[in-house]
Formats: sequence, C-alpha cells, structure tokens
Amino acid sequence: MITQRHYNNLKRFSFDALNSDQQKQLLEYEIYLSNERDKRAELEKQNQLNNKTEKKIFQTTFTIDEMKKFFDFFYKREFGKDFIYTSENKYTLDLLFMYFGRNLDFELEKENYSLKKGVGLIGGCGTGKTSIFKTFETLGKEYYYKHHSNVFCFRMENSNQIVLEYKSDKEKRDLLRFVKGDRCFDDLGSEDLVFGGENLLKDVIETRYHNRIVNEKLFKTHFSTNLKTSELRDFYGDRVRDRLNETTNFILLKGESFRK
Repeated sequence: MITQRHYNNLKRFSFDALNSDQQKQLLEYEIYLSNERDKRAELEKQNQLNNKTEKKIFQTTFTIDEMKKFFDFFYKREFGKDFIYTSENKYTLDLLFMYFGRNLDFELEKENYSLKKGVGLIGGCGTGKTSIFKTFETLGKEYYYKHHSNVFCFRMENSNQIVLEYKSDKEKRDLLRFVKGDRCFDDLGSEDLVFGGENLLKDVIETRYHNRIVNEKLFKTHFSTNLKTSELRDFYGDRVRDRLNETTNFILLKGESFRK
C-alpha cells in the first residue's frame, strides 16, 4: 500500500499519464480511503444507536405464487410479452421466486444455499438471464416507490459497459461506485481487460468481498454469466472464483436460446 504522500503526488498527474502500476496503486489507495470513510461513518452511526431502543425489523416474505404474479406483471410491462415458462426453466424460476420472496424454503433446496448471499445465474446465450434480472430490478424499484421498502432492491450493471466507459470516459473511472450497495453484474466474464491487462471486475469483486467479510457490509452481489464455473475460474482466477462461491448462490438456467 502506498503512502498518503505518494498518493498526493500521483494525483497531480493525469490518469492517462501514469503507467499501469501507478494507475493500480492510485485505484487501490482510493478504495482504501473509501473503506476507511465507511468505517468511521459506521462507528458514528453505532454511537448514535447506543442510546436508542433497539427496533425489530419486519422481514417481508412472499410465496412462490405471489412472486410469480409480481414477476409476470413486470416482465410483460418491461418487454411487452409474456415470459415463456418451459420444463427446463420452471424450477430455476421457482428458486428465484423463493429467493427474492425471502422464502426460507430456498435454503432447503441445496446445502449451501442462503438468503444472505447473492444470486449467480449461469446459463447459455439467449436463455433469458438478463431479462429475468431486469424484471426483478424493476420490481424492486416499484415496490420501493409504493411501499418505501428496499426488500427487493438492487442495481443492475452491464459488465462490458463498465469497462467500455472506463476506457473512454475519464469522468466514469471511479470504480468505488460499484463496490457499495446490492449490485447485479450482467454478463460477467464478457468484459475486456484494460490498460496493462488489468481486470476491473476482478478488483470490484475482491473489494466487495472485503467489505462483506472484513467491514461486515452485507451488500449482495448478483451476476449473470454465459461462462461455466470452471471458465469463471480461468477468467478471474481461483481467488475470485472462491469469493463468488462464498457470497453467491450459483443457480443454473437451462434451456435453448429464445433468440431467433
């Protein structure tokens, strides 16, 4: 880790004028500063709560049928057509309805499934991964506006678009905006490497894991990918693959492509 003085010296220069090592040092130190700010804010918040009566938070839960009605409504509103249920994808959708409905039966479906983790949706091209997550994202926004509850809320990001914007727009090179809050990284593993062969999403995933485990920020990381689990390991390395396995429920979406 570089010092504050070294960081200040690097900030004097344009980001593009720095070599790849200096760019990495700059980004890592900015992530460190953000984490330290979060720690201070959390301590201040805890101090304020110490003199208050602890309140119990009501956890809203929904059945599979209730979530299916929500999903079908917002899918049709979003895409102008009904979602196509098949013998291959129905079980996966039921799992997602249980998960997003906070139904404890979800955790009984597989030994390591947990409602505290995110969802990693794995499947071939055209099987509907993006549209499924987009529907749940829209559902979460609408539910928040109407009921002032963030029970379903997450923000969806396209992995490749993150990298493209980073390379082309200096104003969008702040990766810190991707390490906080519940996020869904769509099409994970499709993104290009950047200057000097850096993998931006790898750094984002590592930082989100650090915040979850070390700083106890229980932000959920969702993702969709066309890659198999072994290919995720090849693309991001053993360390990140293990991080994802620890913090996400891997769910397979089977079926033929709906794209014609």
